[in-house]
Amino acid sequence: MTKNPPPGQGDTLFYARWDGKQWLPATDVLVSPQGAAAESPDLAVTPDGYLHAVWGTGGVKSKLVYARAPACCANNARNWSQPIVLGSPVNLTTALVADDKGRLHVVFASLETRNIVYRRSNDGGVTWPVWVEIPGGALGTDEFTAYPRLAVDKRGRVHVVWTVMPWPGRFVMYARSDDGGDTWNEPQIIDSADRADYQPGYGPILIDVETYGKDEVHLIWDGAPTVERNHIWSLDGGDTWSSISLLIPEITEAGRSGWNDMVVDSAGTLHTIALGQPWHASWSNGSWSRSTPLVPIEQKSCAEWVRIALSLGNRLHVVWVDRCTEPNQIWYVQGQALAPAIAAQALPTITSAPVFSPTAQSTLATKPVDSILSTRVIVDKTLPSGRTDPMSAIIAGVIPALLIVSLAFIMSVRQNQR
Repeated sequence: MTKNPPPGQGDTLFYARWDGKQWLPATDVLVSPQGAAAESPDLAVTPDGYLHAVWGTGGVKSKLVYARAPACCANNARNWSQPIVLGSPVNLTTALVADDKGRLHVVFASLETRNIVYRRSNDGGVTWPVWVEIPGGALGTDEFTAYPRLAVDKRGRVHVVWTVMPWPGRFVMYARSDDGGDTWNEPQIIDSADRADYQPGYGPILIDVETYGKDEVHLIWDGAPTVERNHIWSLDGGDTWSSISLLIPEITEAGRSGWNDMVVDSAGTLHTIALGQPWHASWSNGSWSRSTPLVPIEQKSCAEWVRIALSLGNRLHVVWVDRCTEPNQIWYVQGQALAPAIAAQALPTITSAPVFSPTAQSTLATKPVDSILSTRVIVDKTLPSGRTDPMSAIIAGVIPALLIVSLAFIMSVRQNQR
């Protein structure tokens, strides 16, 4: 099936879906072009009923690859489009989101320019005419960008964050586009390793962003003094920010294995998760709840790359990679938030299969705990150990306009055994 992916890296993307009652069996659905590796996938769902995936091919020449399939039928490889390359060379992870108009937004860190590259499709992935270079910051000779994340608010503004490396992190950055991604404001430093309360050997890293409504923006990252979780928020779309607050105090002198993923429920409560047990906390009315372990404390868990998604307005879905097991395992748990439920709607019917194009026309840049969690279950037991960048389990956001009770993830799990 493939040629020679780098040792220890997966060569196949698997897909599984929560149908509201159980997980459907994981099936292999995608392979990178030209037999390359397949790693660090991300997912989004658009209101037209399509599931969209991006991933990298690994190494210093990693390519950003894209494919899509009808969400109803994504467990069949025949229903996925032919993968196309959207950019190269890509540093580590990429990020993909869909807005409520069905547009797709992608960001990756360029190894060539050391900037953050933003791409957009206005037609559900058929064409990709927008390519914008967001300056990565005033980079030193040894610095480079990594781990970008993005979100789109109800005004259509695009918010992007990323880390300036090297290890253990020099800066975490933020930039915003007020015109849907065509032009960008000057990136700003959110946190710096020069801040006095960082202890030696630690710095800011792995920042994430989430929006709610028209103007609410949240940022969480591994911060001071020793990768404790730091949080700031804005109520004016990112023009001004709060002071830093701390959350999940159980995590100290540990971490840096995936960003602290976030969702906002129908009541406007922010939910986030972090590695370890793993941990859950919620933010409402200006304060954080106590932390809740998703695995009993007496039961050792080594959760990394934890992802969270929301369905029906109040159902929380969490997956993670457990590194305590051999081979490593992917686990899943769900819970109920104290928020109003939203009625589910059926998936739309897919009537045609469009032709895809990676067309790139450059555009220059100018400028108290409220969830009750169920017993966890193993989703997949086949994940190989020893991966160097274990971005192996990804949750897709539930279709916002359809509000179906479903959860999808793609994982890169097959080693170089051919």
